[in-house]
Amino acid sequence: MYKIIADEIVEKSLAKIHPNITAQIEDKIENYLTKSPRELGKLLTPWRNGIYSHRHGDYRILYRILESEKTIVISKIGHRKEVYD
Repeated sequence: MYKIIADEIVEKSLAKIHPNITAQIEDKIENYLTKSPRELGKLLTPWRNGIYSHRHGDYRILYRILESEKTIVISKIGHRKEVYD
């Protein structure tokens, strides 16, 4: 199992999303992403420096995998039109 790290910006982003969707995203992170982050996400293009993206409807979870520490660092969660900025 991987440990999850998310900063305050991610928490604020989740607060802006509808509570039902937020609960689904949190469930996906806790029950699936922590177990198999590479299988669940898609590695973005090379210039994104190892950032993975997981799709949940119109929302995306952007994260890095720190294999040596067994940690997933979530950098952004948001609507697909805004998260890649």
